[in-house]
Amino acid sequence: MAEAMPACAALGDVPVATPHSPAGACVTHTAPLGRELWALGGPAIAHMLLVTVVFAVQRLVIGHYDSLALASLQVSALLVWTLYSLFGAVGVAALGLIGRAIGAGDRARAAAVARLSLQSAAALGVLAALPLGLFARPICGALFPSASGPVLDEAERYLLVVAPALPFALVEGAAAACLQGAGDTRTPLYAAAAGNVLHVVVAATLVGGAFGLPELGVRGAALGAALAFMVQALWLCHALYRTGSPLELRAPATRRRTVSRTLARLSWPLLGDKLLYHAGDLAFVAIIGVAGASAMAANQALLSVEAACFLTAEGLGGAAATLVAH
Repeated sequence: MAEAMPACAALGDVPVATPHSPAGACVTHTAPLGRELWALGGPAIAHMLLVTVVFAVQRLVIGHYDSLALASLQVSALLVWTLYSLFGAVGVAALGLIGRAIGAGDRARAAAVARLSLQSAAALGVLAALPLGLFARPICGALFPSASGPVLDEAERYLLVVAPALPFALVEGAAAACLQGAGDTRTPLYAAAAGNVLHVVVAATLVGGAFGLPELGVRGAALGAALAFMVQALWLCHALYRTGSPLELRAPATRRRTVSRTLARLSWPLLGDKLLYHAGDLAFVAIIGVAGASAMAANQALLSVEAACFLTAEGLGGAAATLVAH
């Protein structure tokens, strides 16, 4: 038998649950739906843009320091971003599942999805960090055979610093998706802002060795990015586990097996989609490497503009996904 239509839906309003609504309650929106979309989408867009600022600041600081180091980011930063995006498929799936559970008033299921997505992100981060930290140079050489030796050397220096922070980066992405799925898009924004301030300070002082600090070059930028990932991950995990969190992660875990199957079923197609996209991106960068370090540096500098364009749409899409799921 079909479920009865909520009374508010029968009256023509849009039933959307909020993170603070009682289980099973039907919450009506008196404001236009577009206003709700932008209320969630504004902070989500700003958060995605701040994620790109981590890489944009690296390009700016390193570009003023050394063009060869900037060219190396075409290899190292692209690999980090590719892994972040690929394994971020878990977070995308979690956002939809959490939003749907919140909309249904099933907070126990929402918490179970969030808990599993954080654990999966941490495991995938370790899985990505180990080979990248142990075999950075062979991996870079295999993926970018046309890149020069000095460029690959700089890329290796960057990756050896960032690789240990990859678990934090992936946990940060999953935690942000969990909060966004629960309707909280502001906390990820605040965490990203704090991480970026830290990154700017560290990169600006350590790349060229300002204020008597050691001159670390590309490793200084890598250290800034790694610390930013760690700060954001710890901030968001604290937000999820604190008292009053929209997701009750302190409660005993329930329905782990069912949730695991559903999360995996949704994550694999997303992972395949991102894999195809980034395979083309890596191939494109490998082709640019044929033109030399100067062309790689120029392309790397322009990526900041490109990322700002498509990540704006991605942030709005995440907000729309939250509302649809609710």
